[in-house]
Amino acid sequence: MSFSDNIIKMRKDNSITQEQLAEELNVSRQAVSKWERGIGYPETEKILYICSKYGISMDTLFAEEIGASSDDGKKSPAEKDFFEQLSNWWSNLSVRDRRGCKIIAGIFLFLIMADMTYELGYHFGGFLYNLFY
Repeated sequence: MSFSDNIIKMRKDNSITQEQLAEELNVSRQAVSKWERGIGYPETEKILYICSKYGISMDTLFAEEIGASSDDGKKSPAEKDFFEQLSNWWSNLSVRDRRGCKIIAGIFLFLIMADMTYELGYHFGGFLYNLFY
């Protein structure tokens, strides 16, 4: 089944309407309708919240989109649990902690890019390299 089919099934299995799901995720009902029609996808935070709250793994939710098959016997336990653990960890963070993680990741990526530009010999990278080192 596709993501849109899986999100419909999840919603109906939990007896909630599009409006209720939209309110819970702080999006419009039209956004939920688009997801269910296969026009778009929710943001990563919202996907993680759905997986955590309704006890569905990301593998199951996106089975057809990522080309997953039903031969789970070939996957190691670590592979099976990775997205579920990530989902649980992220959903247990407060909004403030999530924002902090995003800021730290952004700074880290910025510094890596600065180092790469310095290694390539660009002036901007050299400026940042001298600023931070």
